Amino acid sequence: MINSIKPIICSGGSMNGMPMMKIDFADIESAHGLQPEQVFSQIIEGWKHPWVQFSGKEPCSQHEGEFTKLMKMLIKGGYHVHLETGGTVPIPCIELFRWITLVPIDSMVMNQHYVAFEQLHEIKFLVKEVDDLERICNTVDKWYVERRKPVIQIHPVISMEHFVDELKCYEYEPGLIQACKELCLKNGWNLSIDSVKLAME
Repeated sequence: MINSIKPIICSGGSMNGMPMMKIDFADIESAHGLQPEQVFSQIIEGWKHPWVQFSGKEPCSQHEGEFTKLMKMLIKGGYHVHLETGGTVPIPCIELFRWITLVPIDSMVMNQHYVAFEQLHEIKFLVKEVDDLERICNTVDKWYVERRKPVIQIHPVISMEHFVDELKCYEYEPGLIQACKELCLKNGWNLSIDSVKLAME
């Protein structure tokens, strides 16, 4: 079900800094139940940028008819569609997406993903702790496809937040950024930083 739509500045990954209209999907219980025609009408009335993002509760687990209908309407209207997916279900009309980002829920269960690496444009691994990096390396070594290399993004995740003089501040696990930086330099991967929160830090 389509839950909401809102303009965002994409933060992290290859699309960092890109203005997008985010279409947020949710499970049936929490969704507002917007129809594809409603969503498309709102976008064309007020969105002048070319990119639209499908995100939220696994977009590809939604009703395929509505999903595909909205996708085709957007493409016909001249928009590029970016999919952010956990990859745990098949992607309908995968060839129509301009950019696909896989954000694995758990780097240890890649063998349960329906999405083959060669179908992706990038893989964004969320890193909460330094110990996560070894598991990520093992995953990439096992599943990486040589004939088409998706971009590998290592994305440190904020682990703590607190207030200083009523200003919200964010912190990473000590040593996490440096460890991620060293790993990226060693392997030729990209370090993806949440620029919105970093700017507020």
